Amino acid sequence: MKEVLEEDPGIIHSILAKIVPWEKLSTKDDLRQTIDISEKRFEEMLHYSEKRFESVEKHLNSIEKRFEEMLHYSEKRFESVEKRLDEVNSRIALLEKAVIGFNLTILGALISILMKLLFFS
Repeated sequence: MKEVLEEDPGIIHSILAKIVPWEKLSTKDDLRQTIDISEKRFEEMLHYSEKRFESVEKHLNSIEKRFEEMLHYSEKRFESVEKRLDEVNSRIALLEKAVIGFNLTILGALISILMKLLFFS
């Protein structure tokens, strides 16, 4: 066997050509194309994920802005309610003063009537 290989080293190539299905083996160009396709696909996925991240970030900013607007609106609404309550409190205080003043007048009149009845009857 050694003598045959020494006489014709190309015999190894011919044997391999018959045994190995060369159409299924990759060449350097095939590997480069595979690497290029993989890199391109990775870049596309990276670009897509960046766009998706930007989209999510915009959506979150929109939600945050709406939340701030709702807070601002509710603060204004509470201020309005607080002003109305202050107005109601001042009206109730005025009514209390009027009722107390009216009751004192009635009480004074009742006392004077009772005194007249007791002392002048």
